[in-house]
Amino acid sequence: MNIRMILLLITLLSSIVYASAPINIPMTDRTTYDYLDYLNISGKINIPFTGSKPYRSDEIYKKLIDIKDPDTKTKNFIKRFEEEYLDKDNRFGKAESKNTVGWFDGYWNQSYISQNAIEKPLFLRKPFTEKYYKFDDISQHITDGGIEAYFGYREFLSLHTNSGVMLKHNYTNHLRDEYETLVLVPSGGEADFSSEDHTETSLLLAGEDINFSIGKYPLSLGSGMMNSLTLTPVKSYYENFIFSMSGDRLKFTTVTGSLLADSQTRKESEIPDYAITNEDTTKWAEYVKREKYLSAHRLEWRALDNLSLGVNEMVISGDRTIEMGYMLPVLPLFWMGHYYGDHDNSLISFDLSYRPYKNYSVYGELLFDDETFTESWTKNYMNKWAVAAGFYNSDFLFVDGLTFNFEYARVEPYVYGHKFHINRYMNLDYYLSMPGGGDTETLNYKLGYFYDYNLNISAGYTRINKGEIRWGEWDQPLNYKIENKVFLKGTVEKSNLYYAELSYRYNKYISADLYYSHTDIINYNHNLPRYDEDWLDEYKTVNSDTLTTGPDIGELNTGNDYTDYQNYYEREIEPAKKYQVYSNNTFRLTLNMVFKNYFSDFFKKED
Repeated sequence: MNIRMILLLITLLSSIVYASAPINIPMTDRTTYDYLDYLNISGKINIPFTGSKPYRSDEIYKKLIDIKDPDTKTKNFIKRFEEEYLDKDNRFGKAESKNTVGWFDGYWNQSYISQNAIEKPLFLRKPFTEKYYKFDDISQHITDGGIEAYFGYREFLSLHTNSGVMLKHNYTNHLRDEYETLVLVPSGGEADFSSEDHTETSLLLAGEDINFSIGKYPLSLGSGMMNSLTLTPVKSYYENFIFSMSGDRLKFTTVTGSLLADSQTRKESEIPDYAITNEDTTKWAEYVKREKYLSAHRLEWRALDNLSLGVNEMVISGDRTIEMGYMLPVLPLFWMGHYYGDHDNSLISFDLSYRPYKNYSVYGELLFDDETFTESWTKNYMNKWAVAAGFYNSDFLFVDGLTFNFEYARVEPYVYGHKFHINRYMNLDYYLSMPGGGDTETLNYKLGYFYDYNLNISAGYTRINKGEIRWGEWDQPLNYKIENKVFLKGTVEKSNLYYAELSYRYNKYISADLYYSHTDIINYNHNLPRYDEDWLDEYKTVNSDTLTTGPDIGELNTGNDYTDYQNYYEREIEPAKKYQVYSNNTFRLTLNMVFKNYFSDFFKKED
């Protein structure tokens, strides 16, 4: 029997063992996607459409088993991929019939986090509110437990879920950037304990070159590898359904999602659609549940074997049920937005990905939120655009397994905002795209090393410059007719993040992660909007001629000399702001345990 027949037999036996309906590879499995990027740009596999994720497990597996003479790292990756996404036998629990197969594994992740504030500013304010947090040294113990389960029907229908409960101990103090949990009503508050339930679930109907999925999981659109101007896989992922069709050169994708309003927006209405009535929780749950939806279309064209072009259109609508026209893939969203009265937030973006040589990739994105063509190339605030570019090398310094990724993004003022705040390009307090939002400049470096895939090391640097927001002008200027747009205006908040992470996989049951970061934020909190409902009233009161009371009744009070809002801001608001620096060190150790196969060989090191 020749070698070709042996390989064919091995492939056939593997397909029998692993035969089941495919799943969407979760984007929370960041290591898998990082290694797939490495393989793809190295030329070891060829993923035709990289601009829409998540990937499908069976399509990726076909690429992996076609690799000729894989090295040790890639062999370990393929083995781990089979164990995680294809193996149906070595599970903690399993049931199988003629047409269906199901299994589940339990897991337990234990984390210890320590955060030490080096330079403590005068105050830390929560965005969009007047609440303040203390800057004590923080230690948290987090226990995260749950199950991963799969049910498959024949070769085309699957349900995959990862659901659990995260218990946070010592919750009295909040970590930096932990203002909001990923639920509408966070638990905890003044308590020293918090429990948060979470789920990442996908129901996938898969056919040849066609997919339909529904669930709650991270997704992305665009060519960006660390962030995207279009859709980035944010932590606050949302319910969605995705439909896609593809051929040899074209792929069309539609996304519809159900979003939650940000902290400020969900409190704007005086008539709540949903209210918490329990007296014990009312003070922690002052919010309004408002309808908010995302619709997006993407067309990706593989123009050449090493060149892909993409065009995307997105729309955010709120305070009403989603429109039928936004759900139909055949109708252009921009046109339908005009049809529905032009009340929604429409955006369009273009992107490209080009691999000029083996091991090298360059990519870029251009987004238009609004564009007034009669005022093009001027400072008109309605010219709202963003641009991003990146570079990736999978053989950095000619070291096998060493990768380098660089990204730069410039987002003009007022991008992603809208005159109707419900239509902001956000879910909860997280932007759907660039983490800094509008009027920002972002620089990302990331260095990664795959030693033998069981041991991965990464280090990076992120710099975000954010312009100052005056008078709560997050979405648009108060007087847009005379306002000139200024990039990075006012006092710029400069955020620097240095980080390093080590991941080690002992076997299919046990793995560990070690993380360290240092954060410096200059002019911290300076650019937070002043969302004070009395702000305009205060100005009008002190800047109007009113009748006085007291001994001089009948005389006019004209003692102020404020010329306009700008003058009042510079004289009364600006001096009251605190210029401050915030620095911290964060350390995290996580132990991950998966319960498979009734603990058989639990502590045995794999060859």
